[in-house]
Amino acid sequence: MASLRIGLITLLVSLPLRLAAQSTPAARDHDAHAAVTVQDENATFTLDNGIVKATIRKNSGSMASLLYKGVERMGGNGGYWEQTPEGAANLTNTVTIDPATNHGSRAEVSIKGITGGTQMLGRGAPGGGTYCDMEIRDALGRSDSGVYVYAIFSHPAGYCSEGTHNPS
Repeated sequence: MASLRIGLITLLVSLPLRLAAQSTPAARDHDAHAAVTVQDENATFTLDNGIVKATIRKNSGSMASLLYKGVERMGGNGGYWEQTPEGAANLTNTVTIDPATNHGSRAEVSIKGITGGTQMLGRGAPGGGTYCDMEIRDALGRSDSGVYVYAIFSHPAGYCSEGTHNPS
């Protein structure tokens, strides 16, 4: 199920970009061989390779903006995950692959929430939320026409033995 969801997210992010390539006249004006960069700003990371520019919110891992050859593709509110690490007891955000160390060939950022075993993800969902940690990663390579986005869910042994918990 997780691999299906990850594949679906990748498809949802990359399909509009491929369609945009066919319909955007200005698309030919961008450097397909530009080095990848990552900007670490106060509230966001911005990944850019001259074709795609993605802005990721550090507090949730949601995508605030996705530009494909200069054209915004996410609309006013950006894109978001059904579950995010936002609200975790310990939230970290890091550059996991720094393009400055690989001649601009790839960048990756991580937004990770450690819950400490408390209910966090999807609290409003039927049955309550989930007791796990979550990490969202966004990656962009040189000449890529889409951003690769995936999630890592962790359930340490010390956490509640079920995905949701309803104490009686």
